Amino acid sequence: MLKSINNYELNDDVTVEKLLEIGFKKIDNNILSYYYNLCDDIDLFLHIHQNKNTISFNENIDVEVIDDSFGQYYQPFYDDKSFKYLNKVIKSYNNKMNELTELGILKQKQKQKKLKK
Repeated sequence: MLKSINNYELNDDVTVEKLLEIGFKKIDNNILSYYYNLCDDIDLFLHIHQNKNTISFNENIDVEVIDDSFGQYYQPFYDDKSFKYLNKVIKSYNNKMNELTELGILKQKQKQKKLKK
């Protein structure tokens, strides 16, 4: 993924009740899902897993950016390319994820610096 895409993890004290309160929907006994339209036909889906007393989120698996017009992943979001429309999608993604951070659902991961050889 591009460096301009922020990385997130689940906040330590998030609860299922809080997730439901801010708009997550229970899609089965173990998964809560959140939908947001990033722009045009590009949609964001987040999934959080619930197992007994724990909830988990892995951004590499549980974040889906979908091109609704094609019904599949919006591949440029996952590639190492950059262009104007993609930058618009990334900006919207980062803004929405930052909103979820402000609500106490997520926290932004620190970007790791590459070691020089």
